[in-house]
Amino acid sequence: MPVEEEYELIIVGAGVAGVFTGYFATEKKFKTLLLEKDRSPDGATPRSGGVVTRMMDNPLDSELAAESIEIIRGFLRSDSEIINDGYISIEDEDDAERDLEKFKELIPDIEIMDAAEVMSRWSYIKLYHDEVGLYSPSDLTLNPFKLLKYMWNRLMDRGVDLQPGKRVTRLIIKENRVRGVETHEGDRYYSDKVVLASGPWNREILKSHGIDLNVWLIGVPIFKFEVDRTKMVGVWDENIYSYWRPENSHWIGGVYDSFPIEKADDGFRKPDDEAVKRILEGFRYRFKFSQWRLIDSWSGPISISHDYKPICREIDEVRGLYIIDGLGGRGLMRGPALAKKLIERIIS
Repeated sequence: MPVEEEYELIIVGAGVAGVFTGYFATEKKFKTLLLEKDRSPDGATPRSGGVVTRMMDNPLDSELAAESIEIIRGFLRSDSEIINDGYISIEDEDDAERDLEKFKELIPDIEIMDAAEVMSRWSYIKLYHDEVGLYSPSDLTLNPFKLLKYMWNRLMDRGVDLQPGKRVTRLIIKENRVRGVETHEGDRYYSDKVVLASGPWNREILKSHGIDLNVWLIGVPIFKFEVDRTKMVGVWDENIYSYWRPENSHWIGGVYDSFPIEKADDGFRKPDDEAVKRILEGFRYRFKFSQWRLIDSWSGPISISHDYKPICREIDEVRGLYIIDGLGGRGLMRGPALAKKLIERIIS
């Protein structure tokens, strides 16, 4: 028999935006339901790059990342199984000087390292003429799959009704107000407050109700190398637009490469030969591991708003229906902070 039950808050999607929305909802004592289409973390977040840095071009992103780092560290307490401390941005010297001035108030421990210092400390990194490293030991990279597993368990311990394997197929809307959701199995869950936090899948849910979400979707390739080291630091390469994070003896990252998709599920296809060629060229250009090999690759879907800003608001057409979207592949940097802001908005 189909289930029918009432909650004070329903969250659709248990990726990074959904789990932190759920966590902050528990602080406000909401009776909360969190619905996730997959039975274990398997959406966009686990396939992301795993970078959390405040060294961003947009000041808003830098501020969101600063708050997200504080939130994540507060939960994980620098759990070495999930978090790797430190992040270095490789830039031209003039750019690094400008960025140092821009970031030094937000990132008190930031410093410029010359090429010799960078290569002495991290001998697997190659720097070229006029390149330096802009380094923050308090920025971080993390394993996004392990983060979600940790948060799923913590949310259930705090009383959130987390139900994996429940795909939401329809919103229940009456008189321009949300009343709940319906799943693919016909279960109905009722609430006058619903948060859509399913990233690239949000657009499909809203489109089925005639609501246009002004975003476009792309798939982004990620690559995993096995290397001959275990102690490494996260790297952003300003000159060839690539990003990397360590995970034991693995080196995971990509260049800023993408392909357009119509539906979120299309974003999971394997990277093509050209994408593999580009990442190998970038890898050889920047790194000099003694032994390495490409062992895996995948892609993940992301949602980008047309003004490149994250979306965190109530849907105009439906009272009580809220959304976090347009994270643009920066979910770990934007999501935790936006989740906190959204719950505060719902309360107010």
